[in-house]
Order: sequence, then structure tokens, then C-alpha cells
Amino acid sequence: MAAIHTFFHLKTYTKATKSHHIEVSNYFNPQNQIDSGTSNQDKTHHGYGLKSMEYVVHKHGGKLLVEKEDNIFILSLVIPVISNEKSK
Repeated sequence: MAAIHTFFHLKTYTKATKSHHIEVSNYFNPQNQIDSGTSNQDKTHHGYGLKSMEYVVHKHGGKLLVEKEDNIFILSLVIPVISNEKSK
């Protein structure tokens, strides 16, 4: 039986109170990936999560980056900090 590789890593931080950074990484098996970019069998109701996240992040002036490196899927988000303080 083949070894099963699994892990999930989440890193968050705020940089100089100007932007929130979120990085999520997860193992994936490229042999399970299908042409649509997902291994999920339900193609009708699956695969829109990244598109939705990208829309929301860009709407708020942020950036979203998706990378694949050595069977690791990496999702990075940078979102500006919005101050609730009124100008004096």
C-alpha cells in the first residue's frame, strides 16, 4: 500500500499594521488532479471557491496568489488593513 501524505499549514500575520497576510499550504497528489483543476467528482458544484476568494480579495484591494511546488498547494492572501478611526 502506498504511503499517504497529508498535512495542512496555516500562517497569519499583520505587517506593520498595513496589511494582513494569510498563507495556507496543503499536500496534493497531482495524479488525482483532473483537467478542471480539481479531483472532486462533483464538477457542477465544486471549484468555485478560489474564484470567489479572488473576487472578494481584489474587491477589498488585496492580492491572491496560488502556487504549486513539489506536490504542495500554496494559497497566499494579502489584504490591506482598514482603519475604523475617523480623520482628526
